[in-house]
Amino acid sequence: MLNPDGAEVYTRRNAQHIDLNRDARDTATPEGKVLRSRAELIKPHFGFNLHDQNIYYNVPGTKTPVTISLLAPAYNWEREVNEVRGNAMKIIAGMNHTLQEYIPGAVAKYDDEHAPRAFGDNFQKWGSSTILIESGAFAGDTEKQEIRKLNFIVILSALLQIAEDSYQQYSIAEYQQIPVNASQLHDLVLRRVATVSHGLPLQVDIAIRRDEITIGEDYYAKGYIEDIGDLHDFFGYDDLDLTGFELVEGKIYEKLFHDISDLEKLDIKDLLKKGYAAVKIVHSPAEPLHHYPINVLSKGQMQSLRTLNLGKEANFFLKKDEEIRYAVINGYLIDLDKKLPDHMKQVVR
Repeated sequence: MLNPDGAEVYTRRNAQHIDLNRDARDTATPEGKVLRSRAELIKPHFGFNLHDQNIYYNVPGTKTPVTISLLAPAYNWEREVNEVRGNAMKIIAGMNHTLQEYIPGAVAKYDDEHAPRAFGDNFQKWGSSTILIESGAFAGDTEKQEIRKLNFIVILSALLQIAEDSYQQYSIAEYQQIPVNASQLHDLVLRRVATVSHGLPLQVDIAIRRDEITIGEDYYAKGYIEDIGDLHDFFGYDDLDLTGFELVEGKIYEKLFHDISDLEKLDIKDLLKKGYAAVKIVHSPAEPLHHYPINVLSKGQMQSLRTLNLGKEANFFLKKDEEIRYAVINGYLIDLDKKLPDHMKQVVR
């Protein structure tokens, strides 16, 4: 691990706030100096560059999340292919062959635009056949445990190829056939929702994403409206046709609660069905994270949604035939005909 300080606080930048993967050229950081000096000393024939990838990449033309992205980074702006980069491409073609046995149709290539500051591109330039592995998304695997197994399998496969010189059986053309990442996924897409914006009746698609905000050694989600309009070419992990549904602004429950423990006895589903998106408490808890499927306010506020605006918090309801059927709380979709979710990552505001 090149960046232990950043890993400790869930950021790609180090303690000096420098992106280590953009420090290969200047090597201003101690971590960058160590890595480059090892490269010059060892002169490895092959290198594996391991990263996380956000969960919103999809296989082009499908709603399938990209589970593993692979790349032989370009060593110049022209994206030329010499023997070093070509060998990386052949190994990746073999890795893709292995991955298709486990995650068919869920592998793509990362964009190969040259990044002259990046270590992957420079290792390729320095003569190491460099393979980038980006760990993306796998349904139901939020902590990427299954993807860890896939990393082990595919790296072992690549090492065997190298040991046996068997990667030569694969062609650069096979590498080129791997599709390139698309970025068309959202956490939630609501289609054909009726609403009114600045007095104008609309029927629109709404896309919502949830950012993860680090707090201590955990995180909470911040759900917001990412896009509005014609989203036919985009996909959601949750994706609903809501023809006939009307968007309803969320309300704050009038009763004031002493602290968050008072919510244990509260019928939250009943509140949601009545259009309440938040409750208020007097005393903020020492531990502000919670899993209640409703917003909890202490000193903070809940943005209203009288009009749809990009970047606004996603807190509203969806009504049909004068009955609220769905709640959207902090970007999470809640079907009020089903059991309330218990996995929501929330924070008292």
